[in-house]
Amino acid sequence: MELFKYSPYYTMNFNDYKYERIDIDAVKKQFEELIDSFRKADNAEKQYEIMDKVINLRNHIDTMTTLVSIRHSINTADDFYDRKMTTVMKSALYFTDLQLISMKL
Repeated sequence: MELFKYSPYYTMNFNDYKYERIDIDAVKKQFEELIDSFRKADNAEKQYEIMDKVINLRNHIDTMTTLVSIRHSINTADDFYDRKMTTVMKSALYFTDLQLISMKL
């Protein structure tokens, strides 16, 4: 999973976005490690760096979820995105819970 920081000067053509399946177990582990690191950080600078990673991970999840939703709505007969949309809907509550936890930090 390649994450990039948001930049208002960075633009990308919609067709260039590559869908990457979100591994729920890997995301859960990554969130838990980041939250644990945040809580154990001994200064605000380290917490800021960790929070930046949390935000990038959340943005990646949001981007992949939105990408599936848009591509599915463009062609609801596309079996690939139909299956992905079903998976996204099933995992949406789980990701929402993880994001809420990170927002409480």
